[in-house]
Amino acid sequence: MIKATNNDDRALILHIGQTKTATTSLQHFLTENRNVLRESGIDFVDAPAFQISHRYLFHLINAEVCQRQAQRHHHCDRLSKFLTDPNLVQWDHENPEALIEYFWKFFYESLQSTCNIMIISEELLWHIGEFETHQRTRALTCLRDKLQPILEDRRLIITAVLRHQREWLESWHNQMVKDQGNQQALAVFLNKQEGSDSLRFRQILNDWTIVFPNATLKVIDFRGGIVSAYPLGIMFFRSFGFLDHLTKDTLQNLIHPKSLQESIHPFLHAYLIRRKPLIGEMTYYKKAIRKANAMTKLILEEIDLTKSYTLLTPEIQDRCIKLYDSDTLESFGLSQLHNSGSDKIQVPKKLPKRILELLNPIFKL
Repeated sequence: MIKATNNDDRALILHIGQTKTATTSLQHFLTENRNVLRESGIDFVDAPAFQISHRYLFHLINAEVCQRQAQRHHHCDRLSKFLTDPNLVQWDHENPEALIEYFWKFFYESLQSTCNIMIISEELLWHIGEFETHQRTRALTCLRDKLQPILEDRRLIITAVLRHQREWLESWHNQMVKDQGNQQALAVFLNKQEGSDSLRFRQILNDWTIVFPNATLKVIDFRGGIVSAYPLGIMFFRSFGFLDHLTKDTLQNLIHPKSLQESIHPFLHAYLIRRKPLIGEMTYYKKAIRKANAMTKLILEEIDLTKSYTLLTPEIQDRCIKLYDSDTLESFGLSQLHNSGSDKIQVPKKLPKRILELLNPIFKL
């Protein structure tokens, strides 16, 4: 059950994702405005090695609780990347305790704030234990126990920003194609997602509620809440009822970074997974993507194809409905997540000739 927010409380906001809900842009906003916000009693707590999010916490928790040796090694390796100096901690895979202890010490030091409101933000926390329910329980229990000293004089607000499963699926696949050269068809990508419960929202929220029964759980619809006419950072504080903490002067001094995870156009998205060009060196590929995306949009404006498009076929949408539409969130204060994809036109099976003439030379086809 969601509790009412009291603006006068000392609170720790734990923002757990999900991915593809403007998390990177929000973290940039909080990082860019860290000093201004602290003057208003809002502390986006420090992260190691000048990171904009608290990703180290995801790896730290997993390094603490993973029972499979290979997994623990992986998370320790990732954790070590957050050391500002590799020689700062002497550790190895057989004895990672010094590394883990170092980062728990950093964690506690970062939370020694006099501000009324503290914020931790890491979208990968949503994915803790996504393939193994027992591991999620162990991980969340570990986090609860570690937070206990901090919560003696603060209440905990756990917030999850959720995006409709069908919309999230296309957006995440789009990013994988853009950033990693993934050329899997969407249907194959959906098959892999079925092995994870990261899109079974009710199950994950229930798990957090069970481990943190005294926390306030705030669930926000990405389309209905975060994406709006308000600037992203303002909308974030408004949704918590904390906007009153920000004076008029503070609001005027806030920096609002541009979106940092721009998707590629659905026509380019479709081209890359249908034509499967040779990726080659990733630096060249990413430059080609940026050029191709900008030029695709210009061409489509010229030939008057500026409508909203989707790669989700009726078959994929039907599968998503069967998999996820029973995943209702009424008990968490949401009747239904907005789905912008329902108003989009499917990308044609045959792309316009002008688009092919543009893209083939860029990707050497």
